[in-house]
Amino acid sequence: MTGGGKNNREIGVYRYSAAASCHNRPLERKLLKPFVHLSAVIPHIESGRVLLTPGLRLARQLTQAWVKQALTEKEVIAEPVIQPVDAWLEARWLEAVERGLLPAQRMLSKLEERLLWQQIVEEDHRDSNDFRLLKPSAAAEQARLSREKLLQFAPKGDDSGWRSLFQYDADCRAFARWCKRFDALMERSCWTTRVDAYRQLLTLPDPQKVSLTLCHCLHLSPLTEQALAHLGNIERIGTPPEQAAHDGTQLPSQHFDDRSLELAAVARWAVQRHHEAQESTGIVLMDIKADRPLLEYFLRQEFDCLDARYNSLPVNFSTGMPLAQTPMYRDALLALSLDVLPLTRARALQLVRSPYLMGVDFAESSSGLNLAAVLLDFAVDPIPLEDFQHAVNQCVPQSNLALVLAAWRSDRVRHSRKQDLYQWCDYLRGELEMWGWPARNALDSVEYQQLDRFDRSLDLLAGLGATHGSVDFRRVVTLWAQCLEDLIFQPKTHSGDLQVMGPLEAIGLRFDVLWVCGLQAGTLPSRPRLLPFIPGVLQRDWGMPDADNRQLIDQAQTLVASWQATHKSVIGSCRGLVDGVEQQPSPLITVETTHTETRLQRPSHWQDSVTLEQINEPTALPLSEAPAIAYGGGASVLKNQSACPFRAWVTHRLGPSTIESPRLGLSAAERGSIVHDALYYVWGKLESGAGLAASDDQTLAAIISDAVDNALREIEQKSRRHGIAVRKRVGSACLEIEAERCKKLVSEWLDQERNRSDNFRVAEREESHELTVGPLVLTLRPDRVDELADGRRIVIDYKTGSVAVSSWLSDRPADPQLPLYVMLDERVSGLSFARVRRGESKFVFLGEELGLKAGDKGLAAQLKSSRAEVLSWDELAVKWRESLTVLATDYAEGDARVDPLRGACLYCDLSSVCRIAERHEEIEA
Repeated sequence: MTGGGKNNREIGVYRYSAAASCHNRPLERKLLKPFVHLSAVIPHIESGRVLLTPGLRLARQLTQAWVKQALTEKEVIAEPVIQPVDAWLEARWLEAVERGLLPAQRMLSKLEERLLWQQIVEEDHRDSNDFRLLKPSAAAEQARLSREKLLQFAPKGDDSGWRSLFQYDADCRAFARWCKRFDALMERSCWTTRVDAYRQLLTLPDPQKVSLTLCHCLHLSPLTEQALAHLGNIERIGTPPEQAAHDGTQLPSQHFDDRSLELAAVARWAVQRHHEAQESTGIVLMDIKADRPLLEYFLRQEFDCLDARYNSLPVNFSTGMPLAQTPMYRDALLALSLDVLPLTRARALQLVRSPYLMGVDFAESSSGLNLAAVLLDFAVDPIPLEDFQHAVNQCVPQSNLALVLAAWRSDRVRHSRKQDLYQWCDYLRGELEMWGWPARNALDSVEYQQLDRFDRSLDLLAGLGATHGSVDFRRVVTLWAQCLEDLIFQPKTHSGDLQVMGPLEAIGLRFDVLWVCGLQAGTLPSRPRLLPFIPGVLQRDWGMPDADNRQLIDQAQTLVASWQATHKSVIGSCRGLVDGVEQQPSPLITVETTHTETRLQRPSHWQDSVTLEQINEPTALPLSEAPAIAYGGGASVLKNQSACPFRAWVTHRLGPSTIESPRLGLSAAERGSIVHDALYYVWGKLESGAGLAASDDQTLAAIISDAVDNALREIEQKSRRHGIAVRKRVGSACLEIEAERCKKLVSEWLDQERNRSDNFRVAEREESHELTVGPLVLTLRPDRVDELADGRRIVIDYKTGSVAVSSWLSDRPADPQLPLYVMLDERVSGLSFARVRRGESKFVFLGEELGLKAGDKGLAAQLKSSRAEVLSWDELAVKWRESLTVLATDYAEGDARVDPLRGACLYCDLSSVCRIAERHEEIEA
């Protein structure tokens, strides 16, 4: 089968042979199936009439169906002229211009027209003192639409009467001013728009009329009707009789609680019909822009086409998506708009992780994860471009991203220069090549189809040079983004029996079952909406459909009647909630079934729940078989082993790094570190309780101030070594507030220290020690060790959160850090948490006559009140040695049981790995 022709294939020849038919028979399945009936159109085609349809989809279906049927009877056929109304009228206008019957003009594309309106509105907005707009771009689109409607519905003849009505409203007055600028610019530049071209067709003197058949053209504007009547002799087919459109027939429908439940049910129904090999199925989405992504997800889920089989979805969608919204072009725009749009944290992370840009290789090393962690640490959002480049140079200095950013910054001077769009197109190519776009080694078929449209998008951009002169880089990126928004990408999908379309695209087609989704009140019929720039009285007098509720109802009834006339069966559905607002069903439907399910059902191909069999398999993985002693780390090893053996095994044996959630200001760890460092400095100056008592308030305030300043300098130095300075990240104001808070906190804590009854000296401050516990060698670094007058020692650990003595006394001590120091030094006779917290500062301790608190009830009373099994310090030391040795041995032998202490799971990040949430009975117990 071959074909050829010109002017949208007005003249086409199809040749048929038996051999070609046998050879090409499998290829027929790639064509859209003829979802139309030809009985009504065949007489018009055979008589040589031109068939006009409301859209391209119906025109293609009719052409395809007729050619397929005719080739079974004849060897050679001429393709019929079946075109959309707008395409045919545009071709007639071009023909008239070529013959000199109309002035030579260039018809603007929709994008050019929209950009021209934006330019006019923005210029007027700058010049006007009495009219202000929040969104000039949105106003420009409304102005374009208003002028189009004005030309389509305005009556012929003298317009002075109705134009005077525009002076009584500020919006309408501004619109009239914009129209004068627009018309003058169009005339001066020899440009025209589609509606202007239609009005020009009405000026053609005595045109040779063509025999026209309007096929399923339900709602045409008055201007279109006039142009068609001027150029041809019109007959209509496929229009439902007026009585059928107003006989009150309603669609049988189902009611769902919300949109997700409705679309999920439609997907299950459609997939079931497909698997049962039933006849053709059509799905109409009343709000196809909003509902299509969710319906496509549910269809992919039901067909199991979410991952490896992504391109095997046996569904044909009538509408595509803007090319700018595809991941490939979205990331290209992101790379080009580094200094055009604010670099938010989300955009920065997307940039470094994009598979389409040669930025950072996350598989090569952990440097990429470090960069991601640094970006998450930024409290400032958006991130300054200089700070982003600094973080990249610190974390991944050898990456392509670092090289690109260096070249980008050196080229920023050129970005401010203005040049024509042809030159910018070449520059965009070079920039994307520098980014390595698209960087994926193996593009799939859909991505190749997207990449094929790259040259076309740049051609569109270069074509805008007629309406735009020299522009800077910021403007050219914006223009290319708008070109990509106007390029609708429709992948070549399977053309089977399952079709998804909008409400107008279903007109004239024929499915065995058509399901219409989203039939709420206000959707069918839609609610009246006046255009903002045309006086309301004119919109109602001229019969603009959106301004008249009666016309909207009539149109909706005609649409439903058209569906019922062409499709074998039509059903509908509505949803009870839209964006949390309760909705009523459309008055054109009858709710026959109400679904009250509250959650989505699992896809039909998923396995049913199965009974899990418990297998007692040994999971211990010894730390080392050869040496008897192994270095285990710090006290946190036994702390995590006590909290949950699985947590210790993952944290210290596997060592995964957790990326924290974004936060504002300093983290809890950073704030605690400042307090620790400040107290370290203070006791380095005071040295003892006597030194504290001898210091007057002024001296002590100076020491505290120096201590806090020193702590802030220390944390800034640490942060610089890890990528970004903390002052740059959280701001100087945040650090100043933290400094004042910390000074008051330390001062309050020293008041607590003054109340100690026994004299003491600070024997150690964060000194490092090694301790052998069972098969492990642990490194210990106590915050502080005090020595009393009698030689006994107290180990003190600074805490800013909640603490309790009970964390030391169980068989599995929840906080074994301080008990380890008892094993380290026999002189230790007391343990204490120093809870440094505004308004709640106190010592929480365990020991006999430590002098930390007035009215100390003694060790025996403390142990008794805590229900401990031992009653003396020596017995407690023996118990700690035994229990901590057991924990160390279990860790070394690879004990990885999921056996958490009470409350241990509250702040653990490993629940998705250990799957503790599946053990409901144990959690409740």
